[in-house]
Amino acid sequence: MKNQKNMILVAVAVGFGLLAALLIANANATPKVDAIPEIDVPYTAKDLQLNTQLKKDDLKTYVEWKKVPQNKMPPGEWLLKEEDLADKRVARTMHQGEMFGKADVSNKPTVEIPPGYNMMTFGVNRERLVGGFAVPGSRVDMLSTMRLSKTNSSITFPLFRDLLILAVDVNTRPNAEGVQAQMGDVSVAVNKDMAVMLQAALARGADFRFLLLGQADNSPEAAANEYGKPLTRDEIWQVLKDTYEDKTVIPPAPKTATDDKKGPETIAVPVPKEPLAAGQKLTRELIETKFGSIVVLAPAPADMVQDLVRHQGEYLQKDLQPGQFVPRSFLAENAPKAEVARQPGKAAPSDGASSEKPGTLVPELGPPPVYHDVTVQTSSGVKKYRYRKMSDGKWAYQGELRPGDDEPAPPTPSLNRPEPKPTTDKAAPADETKKTDESRAIRAGI
Repeated sequence: MKNQKNMILVAVAVGFGLLAALLIANANATPKVDAIPEIDVPYTAKDLQLNTQLKKDDLKTYVEWKKVPQNKMPPGEWLLKEEDLADKRVARTMHQGEMFGKADVSNKPTVEIPPGYNMMTFGVNRERLVGGFAVPGSRVDMLSTMRLSKTNSSITFPLFRDLLILAVDVNTRPNAEGVQAQMGDVSVAVNKDMAVMLQAALARGADFRFLLLGQADNSPEAAANEYGKPLTRDEIWQVLKDTYEDKTVIPPAPKTATDDKKGPETIAVPVPKEPLAAGQKLTRELIETKFGSIVVLAPAPADMVQDLVRHQGEYLQKDLQPGQFVPRSFLAENAPKAEVARQPGKAAPSDGASSEKPGTLVPELGPPPVYHDVTVQTSSGVKKYRYRKMSDGKWAYQGELRPGDDEPAPPTPSLNRPEPKPTTDKAAPADETKKTDESRAIRAGI
């Protein structure tokens, strides 16, 4: 009996020893981990420019494959098969070592032109392109300003409405900020009739701006603010051919009870501050620095320029003296010819009998002169200036009339046309001297 108990104790001890050994063995054993699968991922082998064609036969030139653990792949839609890249074009500029996303390649054309339209390109700058916010896909109105020769004025109107921008410079999509950073050209969708009209406007030197359209507003207030009365297609072509006449009549403001107490109506007319020679271009700087203005009683002579800004870019055809009004005939789009224009008249004989040089023009005898006097109220008192109507219908400045004088003081002679000298020392007859003095006075005032 005693031996049987001992056997049981020995068996229990051996069992616990085996259990302890098994636990120690399991504690020291290395756990078995399943291997993480790897996948082949295509990367750019070099920098790829926009619209690079990934031809199937040359794919190894542009793409290299790397094994990447599946759990290391960044989130996103990535292209992992060769057929996803072959014969596609790069839709953005990519740098070496980049993965190919789904939006990075495309099999569509670079620019999608709507059916029935074509693409036309012309130069722009950032200001005209709404500061760079007019990007491919934007809808814009093209506002144009052109000169009208008949009325010597400008007209502004929408040349095209709801124009689709296809591309800006060489890019067909904006940058990450949604702005076109660099620009030099813009491509728009036009039909063939619009293309001819756009080319005519560009040839006419139209100044244009793009108006970036916002969300549609169908309210009555928005409809009332629509460009006024739009020009028809025929009227736009009249503008492009410079045959349009703006017949819009602006009604005068209603007269009030205080108008009778304001005194006579006056206007400000630009005049030069210093002598200006023919051939100078009317730049904005010249207008702002070399011209001032004087107040005269309305109306001014019909041929006088009242707004020089409208004539910016034109050239002086004749000299101007300080305080002289600017006739419209003194301005033209082209610079004057090198030779000095002479006044109409007869050539003096060149046999030495005249006091003028041979070939000098002297005025013809004709009807009595016609004058136009302009009275100006200044801080120092009332001043009166006299203009004379010449034989060609133009007005020439004669000088200032002083109180009690019948004839004005002669204006300052031109700096570019000196007084002619007599060819001989022999005194000219009285009637010839009178003609010479009159000729000098006329030339000095023109």
